Parts: sequence; C-alpha cells; structure tokens
Amino acid sequence: MKLVNKMVLSTLLVGAIFSAQALEISAQTHTTSLDLKVQTYIGNVHMKLDNNLKTTSQGDVVTVVDGETTMTGNVEISFGKTIATTEKATFVNTEFGYVVKMDAVTLTYK
Repeated sequence: MKLVNKMVLSTLLVGAIFSAQALEISAQTHTTSLDLKVQTYIGNVHMKLDNNLKTTSQGDVVTVVDGETTMTGNVEISFGKTIATTEKATFVNTEFGYVVKMDAVTLTYK
C-alpha cells in the first residue's frame, strides 16, 4: 500500500488548450514550483510520448542497443513549450510512441 501511495501519475496537455497531444508521467515523487513553471519527478520515472507529439532530443552520448536508445549527459527532450532535462534517458519504442525511462527529470514550461 505504501508503494501505491508514493506513485504519482500525471497527465499533461501539451501545446494549445485544445490539443490532442498528451503526455503521461509516472514517478515515485513529484514536486511543482510555486509559479507552476517547473515540475520535478524523481524515482522510477516513466514518460509516455505519443506518436503524434513532435519531439526533439539531444544528449552528450547516444547509444542504441537491442532497439533501445540511451542518451546520457545533459539530456534534453523538447516538445511544444516544454523542456525535459535529465542526466540519463532510455527510449523504448512502443506501438503508440515511446516510453522514456529515467531516474529523475525536470520539466520546465515556457
């Protein structure tokens, strides 16, 4: 029961208010800044990116093993007016898009 209480699931609409592009994030903990422009997710973070969501990503080192892409060092994932930053991200292709696995991520909204 404690694990269930610690899990956080957020669904965020990205882009315009009527946009159908959605993002789901699950993590063990979640904090939000007072101005709501910065959110931090920590612990077993999974971010689901829909195929229709236009994203760009970059990192210092990129490796591909068995169909999974891993980026390490200064990783940035951009979509709409949102930038997700982390030190390591593993991208797993799924039928609906990608699942990005991370230890922690900070989302900044512009």
